Amino acid sequence: MTAITNRRLFTLSVLTACMLPSTLVTGFFGMNTKDMPFQTGDGGTWYALLLVIAAGALTWWLLRRTKAL
Repeated sequence: MTAITNRRLFTLSVLTACMLPSTLVTGFFGMNTKDMPFQTGDGGTWYALLLVIAAGALTWWLLRRTKAL
């Protein structure tokens, strides 16, 4: 039972670490402030989405590199 619980907590921790960058980016772009990046040109949403994916991929890579996964 302990091993199963540890495995589930590990999975939850990894998912939380991978979602953290996207939460930060979406929180940043969700602020109603002046002069936000990507708001003047077309396709700003896609650039923000690429930034979220890149941040998640970087987090995944860092976790793999430090042997956390």
